[in-house]
Amino acid sequence: MKKIFIYLIILFAFTACEDVIDLDLPTEAPRLVIDAAIERINTLEEDGSLSIKDSLFVQLSLTRSFFSETPQFVEDAEVNITAINLNDNIDLEHIGNGIYTFDNRPLGIQIDPTESYQLKVNYKGETYEATEEFQTATPLINVQQIPLPQGIGNEGFFTNISFLDKPGNSNFLVFNFGKGDITVIDDELIEEGTIFSFQNFFDEDEVKSINSIGEEEFSLTTKIIGSDKRFANYADDLSTISDNGGPFGVTPFKVRGNIVNTTNTDNFAFGYFRASEIFQQSISLEKSSEFNNQ
Repeated sequence: MKKIFIYLIILFAFTACEDVIDLDLPTEAPRLVIDAAIERINTLEEDGSLSIKDSLFVQLSLTRSFFSETPQFVEDAEVNITAINLNDNIDLEHIGNGIYTFDNRPLGIQIDPTESYQLKVNYKGETYEATEEFQTATPLINVQQIPLPQGIGNEGFFTNISFLDKPGNSNFLVFNFGKGDITVIDDELIEEGTIFSFQNFFDEDEVKSINSIGEEEFSLTTKIIGSDKRFANYADDLSTISDNGGPFGVTPFKVRGNIVNTTNTDNFAFGYFRASEIFQQSISLEKSSEFNNQ
């Protein structure tokens, strides 16, 4: 009888905790989210050479409820990008997952760094617009793994990032290390024409991936994104509330950017349209005695 009594008490204790709690979360109609960029990507290769590629990216989605984990992509919008000075209009077509691109320009997009670009999205009878001047970036000199400092243990990775601050390039520098890790630097704090370096620490989970045969690999891609003050503030705000993707992933959290609804200002969109030069470098990271404190 003693055992039965104990079992009954335990059973009662567990079942008594199964009350349903209703959370009264605020709800609102879904809003359009626009993640769009025109980019000139300069990649520093392993042999020291520099490859250059111009690209265009537009992805449309809707905000979702607190409990939803499934993105709601927009597939039926009309999307157009115009190079204003050249009056060159590019109509984009949906290719899946809310991504819009073009297939009727054999040479792709050719960016003019002196140009201004306008994004226009027509969705459900309303027009969303943003206009941006092309923002140049400071050249990335080198990213390399260095030994972990004494006193912080043997886990993780330490890197040194060097870049050249171009004279007369009075803009902001947005460093994107992936997975929401964003660092914003005002280049007024750096002497013009000098090489500047800083160090950054990464946990293993921040740089870990699994290869095709199931093995762990560690790598890092560092990007410097040319930016004006408005985008720098947007990226900084977004990085504080995001731990997965930041402003450059399948996006964004509820942070307003530079996109205006010209039909109905109350029905504003989230997200950002930017035109930026990017310098980037990818490196492999090693877990060895050369770089840890063993």
